[in-house]
Amino acid sequence: MEYQYLTNYNNNIKKINTKKNDIIKGLNTDKIQYLESKLNNGEQFPIAFKEYLTIGGDNNGLPLELGINYDAYYLSTTYIKKRLMERGTNINRPIAVFCSYEDCYSFIYLDEGNNPQP
Repeated sequence: MEYQYLTNYNNNIKKINTKKNDIIKGLNTDKIQYLESKLNNGEQFPIAFKEYLTIGGDNNGLPLELGINYDAYYLSTTYIKKRLMERGTNINRPIAVFCSYEDCYSFIYLDEGNNPQP
């Protein structure tokens, strides 16, 4: 895969691995397609998110909480949507959660394509 957005991340994997004393590991195409089917109604993820998953979606070097088992990631996303609904926030759109701490969540919408607007 040629990287359009995350070239620095991809080019510095060895440096990050050395500093983390760990190995960054990406998801293969089958796992990404599985997540697309579960999280994004079968639609492709935005390019930058797909690049991230390809480089470090299984075990990452960035301070994001996606470096977990991809089945667990789907379940945690479902759980977070449920928790938000209990607090009066209903999100009917597909999301990817980047960080969670207690009941605070950071996420992106997956259905905005490659040119999301603020």
